[in-house]
Amino acid sequence: MTKINLGIVFGGKSAEHEVSIMSTTSALKAIHRDNYKITLFYITKDGKWHVCEDIESIGSLSNGGRPIESEVLNQLYLQDVILPIIHGPHGEDGSLQGLLESLEIPYIGSKVLGSAVCMDKIVSKKILRQAGIHTVDYFELYESITEDNYKELLSFIKTYPVFVKPSNMGSSVGITKVHNESELKNALELALKYDRRVLIEEGVDAREIECAVLESNGILVSGVGEVIASNDFYDYEAKYVDDGEEKMQVPAKDISDDLLESIRSAAHKAFLEHGCNGLARIDFFVEKGTNRVILNEINTLPGMTQFSMYPCLFEEAGIAYGDLIDKMIENVIDHD
Repeated sequence: MTKINLGIVFGGKSAEHEVSIMSTTSALKAIHRDNYKITLFYITKDGKWHVCEDIESIGSLSNGGRPIESEVLNQLYLQDVILPIIHGPHGEDGSLQGLLESLEIPYIGSKVLGSAVCMDKIVSKKILRQAGIHTVDYFELYESITEDNYKELLSFIKTYPVFVKPSNMGSSVGITKVHNESELKNALELALKYDRRVLIEEGVDAREIECAVLESNGILVSGVGEVIASNDFYDYEAKYVDDGEEKMQVPAKDISDDLLESIRSAAHKAFLEHGCNGLARIDFFVEKGTNRVILNEINTLPGMTQFSMYPCLFEEAGIAYGDLIDKMIENVIDHD
């Protein structure tokens, strides 16, 4: 059998650069090497593309110069399909997808529109509300903290805690759980370092439940897992630095059939409403006491480390990590 030329793009300019490297390391261990000729495309933190032989060599690669030199472009054109394992802005937000569309190179995952609207938490919430899918109440802050918008924000906040988030970022980067007004301005200033648009969400007393979606001969929705964070919330440290395997329960316990179906149905609908393709991890809150299902956010290129929920959920469903990658690639080839 002729091997498929598979290009893996990783690294990138966002604050999730290291997460991308961890995800790629895990994927390379799981992938069925006999099926593919793999070429690694590493993007440095300042946006320089390199073709590299292995992850161990990336520390010696240079920054600066034109982002994509001709030899890298030539290698991109040799690929049958690209697997982007790159998170956050400049990778998950439609920019990389737009580049690959312009080059007419097939790739795994959502297209430009689906990637962009899912990455932007404020736009996504507006789509969810239009679709009749529950989200938490939120406040939008733009550009800077002014006397007027700060006064409006204080009027919005009825009780603490609230969560302050950059509108475009992932892996909990730039997010703060705010317990009182004295913490609020510092949290806003942190979020504004990552994005000019900031989202302030009401806190809910809820379980954090996640499910995974895979496009493969139709849309497959997994069962659900639960995030059990040892930190104050499921932040970057809990996801990637601590012993991540202790922070997830797959499958989630004490989920009734009716509740499971409500979560899976909302995930399926949200995937379609956002114009997603290929894969997504969809994160929910299940409010304690009421079991109200609240959609938190959609991740179109979810973490793929050994501790990540997305591959774990499908492994629980009987699809091993390597087979999962096969299915993603087959879906692209079938629809190209």
